[in-house]
Amino acid sequence: LKQYQSHMLKYYRGAYDRQYHIDNSSSVLAKSFHYSGYQVGYLAYGFVIINYIVFIICLILRLLFIHPLLIKFVVKFIAPLFILFALKHVIVYCLTRYFFFHLLKTTTTRTVQEHQQSSIYYTPDLVTHSEHQQYLFSLENRHVYFLFVYFNFFFDCFLGIISCVIRLFKSTIAIILYMPRLDYSIFGRTLEQYDVGYTSYISYIYVESIHTHPILVSFTQIVYMNILKQRQEKITDCDRRKQRIKYRWLVAYTLLKNLSLITTRKHSRKQRQLSLSCSSNRTITDTTTTTDSVEEHNTTRSFSLRVGDI
Repeated sequence: LKQYQSHMLKYYRGAYDRQYHIDNSSSVLAKSFHYSGYQVGYLAYGFVIINYIVFIICLILRLLFIHPLLIKFVVKFIAPLFILFALKHVIVYCLTRYFFFHLLKTTTTRTVQEHQQSSIYYTPDLVTHSEHQQYLFSLENRHVYFLFVYFNFFFDCFLGIISCVIRLFKSTIAIILYMPRLDYSIFGRTLEQYDVGYTSYISYIYVESIHTHPILVSFTQIVYMNILKQRQEKITDCDRRKQRIKYRWLVAYTLLKNLSLITTRKHSRKQRQLSLSCSSNRTITDTTTTTDSVEEHNTTRSFSLRVGDI
């Protein structure tokens, strides 16, 4: 329930970044239908599966304790590998902690404004300076570090089988424990779309957050109440005409008291646009007439010159 509440709050804030990518509304709505049934089924069958697995593990441990030959076989072949694996990790930890790793402490001064940035008024008295300590990573003995990485590469190639077994063991335990829960995907981040239970949970959360969003519900409630109020009042055409006349008188009074607002009216803007278009057309006609007169003058002059030559 706690995880459900946190996911709902994230969806109310619009934080879809780390959740399943929602691309089709119809598929999301179809997947949300299965959430309640999957929740009950996963809880019941997950409980049964966990009980059976615990029973099998207890049975295997009982057989190991009954037959000492199996214990000797396990100790003879598996114990040395685990001892080498643990010893290697201890050596790596000690070297990185005391030989290669070094922290540098730095102090930075930051300006912290206690007043909110969205405030209209700004006062310099609200600005304070605070010092913060930061730690920088530093690598020492680089030549020894590179040699150790080179030899550790071959060592890890042989002991990688133990790491694989441990990884499979951890993933199996995680899958078994989180089987009854739909809010965790048993696959990776890129493959979670193939987890049917997880996608049904995310789809249900998405649909639920859309239909129960407090801001959306409040807005629709206000709009609906206004519509009901208008229906109850039964405003007629005569009342609308009276309201329109009243608003026009108020606009006229406002314009008389504020003459600078006249230029912002729609009617004055249209007149300004018409005057600009008329002036531009007039200039175009003037230029065309002047060019035509110049051309006529040039043609008559050239004709007179030709007649004189003849």
